[in-house]
Amino acid sequence: MKMRKYYHTIFLGLVDMALINAFIIFRRVQGDRTTGPAQPTHAHFMRVMQMSLLAVGASDFEGDLSVRALTDTPVPPSPTPRYRLSTSHSTKQVEVYRTTRGKNGKESRKRRQYACKVCSLLRPAKNPWETTFYCFECTEARLAGTPDDSSSAKGKIYLCQKVRQHDPTAATNSATCSQIWHELWGGGANIPPGLKSIRLRAPVDQGAQASDGHDDVSSVSSGARSGSDGGSPAEGIVEPAVI
Repeated sequence: MKMRKYYHTIFLGLVDMALINAFIIFRRVQGDRTTGPAQPTHAHFMRVMQMSLLAVGASDFEGDLSVRALTDTPVPPSPTPRYRLSTSHSTKQVEVYRTTRGKNGKESRKRRQYACKVCSLLRPAKNPWETTFYCFECTEARLAGTPDDSSSAKGKIYLCQKVRQHDPTAATNSATCSQIWHELWGGGANIPPGLKSIRLRAPVDQGAQASDGHDDVSSVSSGARSGSDGGSPAEGIVEPAVI
């Protein structure tokens, strides 16, 4: 059967893969429970699955539906406790957008993405994870001109909400990048010495492009681009920050 939409074919392919994986697990479990050379066939598995689905009623969705209650054997709790969220800081999405044009000529407006500070330090490859979120409290403290603030320390603290498994033996292995930055690294003051350093870019006033007024958007003057001011074109170029 050929689908008109390609994603329908992909979806049905994923369903087939799930059914095959379920049959493999069913065959393994039934082989452990029963003795003898006979093994359940794929047709037998499909009949059992269809009869089980037809027998499902409204009463099956009542009560405790957790994985621990639905399994035949008790599921032991994880030996690694989940790291609790910190409520002292909050994240906020940037209000800087970029316009892209697709192959069909239609324009779409998307939020700009920035490199996560923690991912930039713990990244296994060259490209770090990007995010549209930043720590609101840390950014406000830096832009407010605190005593320990400097031109090299200004800029948004972009932190993603993905779990970064940085240490398999630690209880904080389930912490997100935001939690690692604030709780483990003390807001950037206690970054492990073995990690590469990062530089926080000073924000440029681009009120027309960023509605919140704090996004660090690099700009190049038109005179520097065209060389009409008589100087070297390289003098007006802002060097991009290495993160």
